[in-house]
Amino acid sequence: MNTVVMRVRTVWIGFVALNLAWASAVYFSPRREVLVAAVKPAGPAVAVAVAKTNPIPEVTAPKLTNPPPVVVVVTNSAPRPETAATTRTNQWQAAPGGKKFTGQDVPSEAYLQYVANLRAVGCPEERVRHIIVADVNELFDKKRLQDAITNDLPWWRAESYMGTFGVVIPQTGVPNHFEEERRALFTRLLGANWDETMKIPPLSSGGVRLTGPVLGALNAEAYNTAQEVCARSMERHQSYYMAQINGGQPMDTVELARMRNQTRTDLAKIFTPEEMEEFLLRYSHNSQQLRQNLRGFEATPEEFRKIFRAIDLIDHPVQMNYGGPEALSPKQREEHERQRDQAVQEMLPAGRYQAYLQMKDPLYRQAQTMAQQYGMNAKAVTSLYQLNQSQQQRQQAIAANGALTAEQKSQAMQALMHEQQQSMQRILTDVNYRR
Repeated sequence: MNTVVMRVRTVWIGFVALNLAWASAVYFSPRREVLVAAVKPAGPAVAVAVAKTNPIPEVTAPKLTNPPPVVVVVTNSAPRPETAATTRTNQWQAAPGGKKFTGQDVPSEAYLQYVANLRAVGCPEERVRHIIVADVNELFDKKRLQDAITNDLPWWRAESYMGTFGVVIPQTGVPNHFEEERRALFTRLLGANWDETMKIPPLSSGGVRLTGPVLGALNAEAYNTAQEVCARSMERHQSYYMAQINGGQPMDTVELARMRNQTRTDLAKIFTPEEMEEFLLRYSHNSQQLRQNLRGFEATPEEFRKIFRAIDLIDHPVQMNYGGPEALSPKQREEHERQRDQAVQEMLPAGRYQAYLQMKDPLYRQAQTMAQQYGMNAKAVTSLYQLNQSQQQRQQAIAANGALTAEQKSQAMQALMHEQQQSMQRILTDVNYRR
């Protein structure tokens, strides 16, 4: 009996243990939440807890050593509202390998394939043409800029004649071959009859080559408009000249100044202040005069710019009202010159300002003229200038000497002139003064 009871108790304990083990396995199983969710839907809080506790493992695609090219597929299905802008932006990226084309790529065969790909994937023809025109214009904007920098003359030097309005400027605008090349590219990319359906303004080849890094960077529209303004300005001046000559009338300097001011006003509607200054530094009447007046001063580009800024503000109103300083009274001219010198003094270091004042001395101008005529260098100018100063001081001393009779003064002047000629001859024949 005891044996039977013991066996029954053992079987019962084993049965209970087995059920407890099964229940424990179910309770602590990683799929418990799944099982519970299958019985009772979990609320938001439960779902978050489940995700944090047992995240679903990510499936990583194997990396391909030679991935196939990306194929752009255009469907007729409308994109979801939140992705419509992205779809429109990326839909036409037909460049193989994700290459981004720019204007520099336009002449290449790869760009031809790029355009063909755009059309092949269904990009609207209007959009294709817009892309081509933008890229071609970008290419020739860079070409124009490089040409403008390469052909920029040293506009701050006296020997650089940039031209002024009222005078036919011996330059040409954009080289004609640029427009020919551009049209050839349009024909290659858009077809033979592209100009029958598209109106693309040509690159102007007007009379003024707008040089330098600032004017060379003008876009085609601003460049062409500036050329039109310059053409009207030259036409106004030439018409006025012919009318005055045919009528036997002198040139009115006030009227000429007002015509130049009209050109400035028209250009100011197109140019930024920086572009306007670059234009005036090269092509204005006042910059041309300043180049000649600074001959021998050897101004740097920055010095020329500073001096021009200072005196143009003073000279331009005088020209508008009087035609120029030559029309002022002696007292007015003296005041005008004082204002100019003061303005320049504020722009230059002390040593350079003294050189500027020396350059304005008529005796220095005489020395410059003589040195230029005989092909002599800057050292000769200095020696001739010092000789002129010495001779002038001695002439003044002879004239002021009351102890000399008129005849004695005349003899002293003749002796001084003879001495001056001998000194000048030594300078002119000195090889050290040759260029």
